[in-house]
Amino acid sequence: MNILTAAEMKAVDQRTATEFGVPLEQLMEQAGSSVAKFCLRQYPAARRIVVLCGKGNNGGDGFVAARVLAGAGLAVRIVLLGRAADVQGEAAVALRRLRDEASSATLSEVVDEAGLNDCVDLLRDAELLIDALVGTGFKPPLRGLAVPLRAMVEALDTPVVAVDLP
Repeated sequence: MNILTAAEMKAVDQRTATEFGVPLEQLMEQAGSSVAKFCLRQYPAARRIVVLCGKGNNGGDGFVAARVLAGAGLAVRIVLLGRAADVQGEAAVALRRLRDEASSATLSEVVDEAGLNDCVDLLRDAELLIDALVGTGFKPPLRGLAVPLRAMVEALDTPVVAVDLP
């Protein structure tokens, strides 16, 4: 398997869009659907899934995965670090489709420590977590609410599927 750097992945995405005419929205749809299919295949007993999403394109992949998993009849909760109104571009399109097509999936906007603390039981109850917080464009260190959220996730015995590499 070849692992690309963030710059290489960005170049591949842009080349795919410009030279081959594949819209970035379609690439996101394919990525998120592939994550969902992987989860269904590798964790068939998982019925309660929490998808942790950021506001960027990695979060968009998570929104797609959440929509597909909810469509498969699973109980899906999305924890968005930030406000839905701040999600832009292809990720906003994926979020809109999630809301339109997967009404059973619920979304929690987490904008402060209190909101994060409200998610503790949700995380403990999950049978599978999907990490779609940061992707190939991530530049360390981890900041903001992602730091305590990482500590919360690390304290669990729940399997985590990471979208991209982080």
